[in-house]
Amino acid sequence: MDNMLVYAAKERKSFSEVSLNEIDSMIFSQLAYCNFELLPQVTNLRDLTSDDEIKTLTQGNLGGKNTEKLIKIMIKNPRFKNVAWYRAVSKVDAKTQMQFNAVTFNIADGEYYVAYRGTTATTIGWKENFNMSFRDWVPAHYFARSYYRQIKDKFPGKFYIGGHSKGGNLAFAVALGLKEFDLANIVRIDCFDGPGFHNQARLKSKFLKLKGKIHKYIPQGSLIGILQDDLIGEKDYCTIVAASGVNILQHDMFNWRVKNDKFVTLKQLDSTSEISWKAIAEWLKNTTDTERRDFIEMLYLTVSDTNQIYFKNILTPKTTYKLATRLIKNSSGQKEVWEPVIRKLFQAYVNSGTTTLSEQRRNNLMNFKNILDEQRR
Repeated sequence: MDNMLVYAAKERKSFSEVSLNEIDSMIFSQLAYCNFELLPQVTNLRDLTSDDEIKTLTQGNLGGKNTEKLIKIMIKNPRFKNVAWYRAVSKVDAKTQMQFNAVTFNIADGEYYVAYRGTTATTIGWKENFNMSFRDWVPAHYFARSYYRQIKDKFPGKFYIGGHSKGGNLAFAVALGLKEFDLANIVRIDCFDGPGFHNQARLKSKFLKLKGKIHKYIPQGSLIGILQDDLIGEKDYCTIVAASGVNILQHDMFNWRVKNDKFVTLKQLDSTSEISWKAIAEWLKNTTDTERRDFIEMLYLTVSDTNQIYFKNILTPKTTYKLATRLIKNSSGQKEVWEPVIRKLFQAYVNSGTTTLSEQRRNNLMNFKNILDEQRR
């Protein structure tokens, strides 16, 4: 079955001839992971002249080798080779617990794609993600809105907005913050396996007003895109995409199945993904913002004690041992923080899996719950 690499090689008509579609949108959301800030002298795909430059763009980011292949294909394709980019922004701020990346692609005369990057491998980026479980808005949401306003004012024309993972969440945050007259120049807003929002019910009326403009896509075994999103079941809002690989591997868009210029779609999620969706919804309902905040702060303080920002620097033998020691120490002294949260999460999974899990797997979960009960006593 085809994926985005096959599409990028096959579709050769310009964006003036054939408008941007959902697969093009996925491609530009993938390119948002590139390190454009490391090559300030290059602002156009056709100006990439060496393998070293392409490796600089893709090194250390989601997609890696596949993104290299994608760029090499695009350089040779008339549809993509003249695409230019502007205003590549990369910010990591430990004080405000924010990670923000964005770039704007000029895909045709007067047409722009504003792409927001998902979470990078930083402790701060992941902390900001977890903060979304108890905060309506996080700093990256405000940066995303400000970034779009700056681009819109500088480059008048038609706009497409999108992103993968947290980047997709940021794209939707931009849309939710716009006035109705601001939507006139926006063709579409796409979220690729991005999480929802804290207390998303408060935003339902705004989402309904954006019907036709916004599109959410999640793989059949989604684990990220189902988080905090009670609109997953809405047909006109969310499309389930056939994907290869198991669970978290499906978060990688190179594993999503494509036919011509559209996704191969399914009517429902895999059973494990649906169980997770329902379980997390129940867990969020049964835990307070304060409980989730205190639990996340405990974990983050343990990690931040290592004085490292990047996970690659944490996952060394020496630092991992230090981290495990601190986590054991912190968790034993703060059992009242983590134990109720973990208990409620496992109970939610047991409840949601009652009708779909095999008897054996249900028993395994119940046995684990009984162990927790015994430890508590």
